[in-house]
Amino acid sequence: MRSESAESFDFYASYDKGCANVSLSYLSKNDGIKSVNLPQFVDKETTFQEVLNILELPEDAQTEDFEGFKLAHINDYHNENTQVDELASIYVTASYVSLMTAIESISQVLTPNTMST
Repeated sequence: MRSESAESFDFYASYDKGCANVSLSYLSKNDGIKSVNLPQFVDKETTFQEVLNILELPEDAQTEDFEGFKLAHINDYHNENTQVDELASIYVTASYVSLMTAIESISQVLTPNTMST
């Protein structure tokens, strides 16, 4: 009688890059405030600030008065100096110089254009 033994193997992936899963909130030109997820593959030693420095606004974003990207949540363990390592979730907001830019962008979405004839 022949006995067969089943062998099992566990495989784990190892990458030379880390992944910063960026959740970005920004003002769109036509739809008000939107959020998108933007995975960024970077060196594991890359800091959150360095990730902010390489981000770009989505094509549909409001660019007038755009000031830059800022971390949405900052504490002792989640700040500009935190390293991405293997995997990090980063919550980012697009910052605008003027609050009026944000209000005008949102009001354009909420108020339909009306034409008098």
